Amino acid sequence: VSTIAFVIVLGMLVDDAVVVSEKILLCRQEGLSPADAAVAGTMAVARPVIASAATTLLAFAPMLAIGGMPSKLIWQIPAVVSIALALSLLESFLILPAHMSMVRGNTLPRPKRAFVVRLENAYRHSLERLLPHRGKVIAGFAGILCLIVGIVVPRLEFEFFPQDASPGFAIKVTLPPGTPLEQTEASIDAIQAQLPALMGSDLLALTSRVGHQDAMAIDREYGSAENEGFISAHLVMKKKERVSAEWIEYLRDRLRLPENAEVTFEAQVDGPPGLQPVIVYILANDNLLRRQTALALRQYLESIDGVVDVAMDEREGMRQIDLNLDPERLAKHGLDAQELGLTLKAAFFGLVASELRDLEETTEIRVLFEPAARRSLASLLDAPVRNSRGELVLLRDVVEPVEIPALAKIQHRNGSRAATVTAGFSPSSGHTSTTIAELLETEFMPRYAGRADIELQLGGEVIQSRRATGELGAVAIVVVIGIGAVISIMLGSFLEAFFVIAVVPFSAAFVALTFYLHGMNFSLLPVIGTIGLAGVVVNASIVMVDSVHQAQQEAHGENEIVRTRAMIDALVIRLRPVLVTSLSTFGGVMPTAYGFGGWDPVMSPMSLALGWGLALSAGVTLFLVPSLYVTANDLNRAIARWRERRRPASMR
Repeated sequence: VSTIAFVIVLGMLVDDAVVVSEKILLCRQEGLSPADAAVAGTMAVARPVIASAATTLLAFAPMLAIGGMPSKLIWQIPAVVSIALALSLLESFLILPAHMSMVRGNTLPRPKRAFVVRLENAYRHSLERLLPHRGKVIAGFAGILCLIVGIVVPRLEFEFFPQDASPGFAIKVTLPPGTPLEQTEASIDAIQAQLPALMGSDLLALTSRVGHQDAMAIDREYGSAENEGFISAHLVMKKKERVSAEWIEYLRDRLRLPENAEVTFEAQVDGPPGLQPVIVYILANDNLLRRQTALALRQYLESIDGVVDVAMDEREGMRQIDLNLDPERLAKHGLDAQELGLTLKAAFFGLVASELRDLEETTEIRVLFEPAARRSLASLLDAPVRNSRGELVLLRDVVEPVEIPALAKIQHRNGSRAATVTAGFSPSSGHTSTTIAELLETEFMPRYAGRADIELQLGGEVIQSRRATGELGAVAIVVVIGIGAVISIMLGSFLEAFFVIAVVPFSAAFVALTFYLHGMNFSLLPVIGTIGLAGVVVNASIVMVDSVHQAQQEAHGENEIVRTRAMIDALVIRLRPVLVTSLSTFGGVMPTAYGFGGWDPVMSPMSLALGWGLALSAGVTLFLVPSLYVTANDLNRAIARWRERRRPASMR
């Protein structure tokens, strides 16, 4: 996660150094000595650079307030960003100026290259043509934003954590209750023997366990279910032919299964634990109601195209025998339930009859039924029970044995008995955990709404996704308020600060467009990358607006033409650092974004968001921000004229 934070902060670190060094070079071109240029250039941009760092810290700090599993995943990001920005400011304000002041002699820096001059002239001409029509420019960008939000965003699916890098998968095998351990082990060995030939070089290792199906506890070598087991297939990390989900699809129809074996597949989770795609908890203390509901849910999920590996943890176990007491016969023979319980306990677990003691330890002598008698119901029913009168009464005379189906195990959740139903979906199904959850909430779960004897709860990836996105929404509000306050203090205008913040929705929209065009789902990490992108875009906008602000103050009192020319000159000066930051960051993250040298499902989507988002947002910084700034000035002047007209004539 700390590496992810370095990718996010990369553009910000580059931007700070570019802004300071570019201003120092401008001062050198104006004829100042290296030392004087270093001091003057650094001081000229100190305010916007510090403000940019402050807004970035405000953007990332609220992530520490996110609770639940996401906080354990992303807390390192704001920590690394904060440390990196602090060191970047130290380098930009002390080390970089010191290095640039050590240039020997009074040689001026080389003049701008011809293509840079042509680029600046083209930008100048574009501003001269567009700023008089700033309303149309703003309307055009607003139209693009509305199209993306209205058409692209609703079609963009969200998954909490991508599973393309899942390290492997488990094959869970269930045989009929009562199957001996040796037969279960033989069935698992038969399935495991097929995998090397089917998977080839993608297969790194195989492990298997008999007695349980807890694939997360591969080191657990014991269990209580002799008819259950699983095989864990571990994949190579790089250059594999298929990812886990694709291998599951491939093997589903190709494995030869032993007779009566039920098999489900489960991809190992890459990321926080507990993120299975579909999890539904059924809470009810009524065993029959709970099991019927779980079976109905299982049948419903299996009816959805593309949903696979539907499983429930509550399975039928070996049949059990209940000994129903007859109160009349108990009273007739002078017995009670406690005396019968002691007899059954003695039969199966024994009673301490005596002790053997030596110097080191005490050994209990326990008396119980012999194994053959414990395995025979007839022998158990012939067990004598002594009543209160000292008479021996056979157990069969006071109980009625009834054979009923039993559960292999009973789980509990929040104090209630619970069954858990899980499912996955094939990669080609078009489903996500969100779409399956919406189907459950609209079609299945309403059948049990409002009932006191049963409750259905969603779990897994969809709950984490909703919790994270909901808390990120609250974080976004805090971020906008904090950034707006910092910018308004720097510029002295809430209106201008609002227009600077207006670039953030555009950068987020461009990221959404990028993922839509690439056919990729959105996830938590690209969301965090978008926050980092917003920090870079806001940084560039702050420095640009501050440069224009200073130019406007220097041209105060001049006519409109002079003030407009001064503003355009300030904008043109900022062209080079904006492009350097955008292009350097874009070039730095694109190899990772497109997997040159290896695709990483965590780093690559985040790099894609940062790279293309920054490239597309450059147009917002270069054209929309100046248009918004001029519009803000127009509104400020209009408000001033309106206030002037409302003042009494004697006070004018």
